[in-house]
Amino acid sequence: MDERQKLLITLLAQWDAPFYPVRDFRTGLSVNAYILRTEYAAAGMPYASGRHGEKERKRGERDLGELIEAGLVGASKAAARISAIRLTEAGETAARELVGMAGLTDAGFKLLADVAARGKMPPKLMTDFWIPEATIRGDASTRALGLLEEDAIALLCRGWLLAAANGCRRVSYAVTAAGLKAIAKQKTKLPTWSGMVNEDARTLYFSTLKSQLARIAAAEPTQSNEIGLMPLSNSMEGDAFTEYCGKP
Repeated sequence: MDERQKLLITLLAQWDAPFYPVRDFRTGLSVNAYILRTEYAAAGMPYASGRHGEKERKRGERDLGELIEAGLVGASKAAARISAIRLTEAGETAARELVGMAGLTDAGFKLLADVAARGKMPPKLMTDFWIPEATIRGDASTRALGLLEEDAIALLCRGWLLAAANGCRRVSYAVTAAGLKAIAKQKTKLPTWSGMVNEDARTLYFSTLKSQLARIAAAEPTQSNEIGLMPLSNSMEGDAFTEYCGKP
């Protein structure tokens, strides 16, 4: 990977972090993730190079400028400096492909359609809307559910899919009205997910993601009156919950 690719993947991981399913409600993650999701959607992700020393800072600005010029990153400015960024669709696609994520390929839309098909619209019960992760994957192993999160993250970032956990830290997914519209509008042939992975890119993505999630969890909420994301009921899944999560 070159320096531009490294920066692109770092920005992707930082952007994705607050959109991942929140399973632990004991830290500030549930509140701060909710606030950041709203802020990112409205104005983009605040940008700071995070590099030390004048030489490194200028190198970071040059790399970011090249990504912007290439149409991979969009930026907002304040006082002649870049204040917020967001990856363009081309930039996101390039970064996710390096990491080995489905993104908005045929595999990504297949997941969206699968969750939609398992639900009932309009929903009368919570279980008509929220579909347990193990039901979607047919596998409750940690690895399988982690890969499901990877497949879902691009959809979660767009608000096409929702994710919520119960008190047992088990996640359920639901398709939003925007997600149903995206399915209905999808007429052209989607790019095929190659499944290829750049291991260096993958390592960088997940190390950055881990650091960013830790920072979000530890930060003081910027809105003191915000309660953030709320857990689903443990009893919502009935017999499926008992089999999957164990007897409470």
